[in-house]
Amino acid sequence: MADPGLSVTKPPDTSQIPQLRPRELFWRDIQSWLQEQGYMLRSRYRPDWKPSYTLDDNAYEFEDGLPIVNDAVLDATRIATDELVFEGLYFMHQCHVAHRDYFLEVYRGLEFIQPLVNEMVQDDPAKRPDMEEVVKRFTEIYQNLPKSVLRSRLAGQREANDPFTFIGRHVKYYVHTLIHILLRRNPMPTPS
Repeated sequence: MADPGLSVTKPPDTSQIPQLRPRELFWRDIQSWLQEQGYMLRSRYRPDWKPSYTLDDNAYEFEDGLPIVNDAVLDATRIATDELVFEGLYFMHQCHVAHRDYFLEVYRGLEFIQPLVNEMVQDDPAKRPDMEEVVKRFTEIYQNLPKSVLRSRLAGQREANDPFTFIGRHVKYYVHTLIHILLRRNPMPTPS
């Protein structure tokens, strides 16, 4: 018979928490290689990841609860300097993978980055900035953006064709954003 004065805390059940999405598996699979190259992805993409939240939590309040929006670009930390970088583009350039401005064709609200992208996709590779220059310029652009731009929602180019979807997503987004503003959360979370 158990002692009625003794309470036992049961560990939280994480078995029903959603796991990585199929498009996130690429990043999990190359995390070890990236670490060897001097980069660390968020804990969510490490091979031994276990969620730091439970079903009772709002996963979006946890750094490892945020899934990627676009599987071609992912933030990472450069281990040597502990600085945030956007690993997708860097990785693609290091591996000489060609890319165009697809992301800018799909979403509205990224006009601030268009001049840099235009330089990066010039037909003559000799006229393109190297990756170090791109990272430097992107950092300057990012640091000078107002919070309203950093908090703005990426809206799909096709959303204008469906006003109900457009309005519904905007209302949901503004409620979500207002909560973050009231809680004084940084518009661009940084990995811990």
